Amino acid sequence: MKEFSLFLIPIYLCCCIFCLFACKDNEKKDIVDYYPKYDISLKIDEENVDCSVSIDYTSNITSNFIILQCYSISYQKAVVDEEYIEETYPNGVNFGKTYIESISVDEKICEYMVNSENSSIIVYSPVEYGRNTRIKICYKLKLANLKHRLGYYNSFYSLCSFYPYVCPIVDGEYSVREYSKIGESELLHTSSFNVSVSISNNYVLIHTGEEINKTTENKIDTYHLQANNVRDFAIMYSKNVTMRSSTENGINFRYYYQKDSTPFDEIEIMKTATATFEKLFGEYGHKNLSLVLAPFPFGGMEYSEVVVVSDSLKEQSREEVIAHEIAHMWWFMKVGSDEYYSPWLDESLAEFSTALYYLDNGNGKMFELFRQRGLKELENRLIENKRLSIKGCVNDFTSDDYSACVYTLGSTMWITYYSIIGPTLTDRLKEYATLFENKIATEKDVEEIVFKNDSATLRAWLNGEVTAVGLSS
Repeated sequence: MKEFSLFLIPIYLCCCIFCLFACKDNEKKDIVDYYPKYDISLKIDEENVDCSVSIDYTSNITSNFIILQCYSISYQKAVVDEEYIEETYPNGVNFGKTYIESISVDEKICEYMVNSENSSIIVYSPVEYGRNTRIKICYKLKLANLKHRLGYYNSFYSLCSFYPYVCPIVDGEYSVREYSKIGESELLHTSSFNVSVSISNNYVLIHTGEEINKTTENKIDTYHLQANNVRDFAIMYSKNVTMRSSTENGINFRYYYQKDSTPFDEIEIMKTATATFEKLFGEYGHKNLSLVLAPFPFGGMEYSEVVVVSDSLKEQSREEVIAHEIAHMWWFMKVGSDEYYSPWLDESLAEFSTALYYLDNGNGKMFELFRQRGLKELENRLIENKRLSIKGCVNDFTSDDYSACVYTLGSTMWITYYSIIGPTLTDRLKEYATLFENKIATEKDVEEIVFKNDSATLRAWLNGEVTAVGLSS
């Protein structure tokens, strides 16, 4: 590996320039689907992880290089804004490390460059359109001591966003997305995973996918895991978690927690939310769904077949977060979208789905609370002349605007539209979910399928041209 080979500098500079202006163009629409296959081998020793990741995919462009997105690199500096530092790093700010040992393409060792500014790796290897390519990356991770997606705290280890993937192709180019401290940055294609995990046998392993088999030798458990038609793969492990489970309608519901006085309440919420969303939006489509009560600085986080709820939440606040994160199994996991350029596509729908969860289960007061919360936020923002548009690249928002616009105003758009057309809206959303299952949807797709002949309503909310009653000004 040569960190700054001279013949790679022009490539590096071009990629940096592309990323510098990435957020300026959030009208990108030509997203090429591809379905990579991952073979991953992990050897885990507490916060130290030896990783081997192979990616098989068919290239959608001809290029002199490959760009990988590798968000574990982001953890080599602070991953949250200053206001969340204390909550995220309760034992003091410290950083993880990604040590890359080698990268090969089709069994040929390649030179590469790491760009820590946008968490990318530029691999100098030509690829041809339509040709199957196999990339192998060997690296070591040292996890930071923090409460986040990738790290450990209080004997709980989270190994999410740990593997590199080929940057998506948007408008004929690699689309590199810098890490976002306030939201997600991914555009993830449906993938298949074969994962081997070796870990001390006194750990409980939490993961996406099915356990195919497990062997034990010298007090080391080796798991063979497999997942198909998923957007990502999450792994967590701890010596101090309890698991409760229940099966309903062919789905295995599992709840992992370190401390909870009413664990079966959470399982019932999982079942009810999943059944509600299946009725409204179509089948879940997987056999497993796990809920994890874990150290996390925000309310919750979603992964394929796994949802996380912060263990700092009060018990009475969990139901709303659990429903929201499970809604993401439809909005982002089933129907993919661009979380970087169009975060409203999945977050506003997940929040609206949460309101519907309450309404469909006889709690109209909570549905009304969602509506009033949104209208109050809209009214205050109109008075204070704050941002109203729900549209934008995730890093174009301030932390306050992101929450208020993408989540609150975004869901208010859907609630307002629901008050106009009623269950026709959920029928259209079910159609949308069916048409774009395992695909990537765009703003245009939502406009054509869900809003149909009323695109002016959508455009008013996207552009911030709304009034206190949620109508176009």
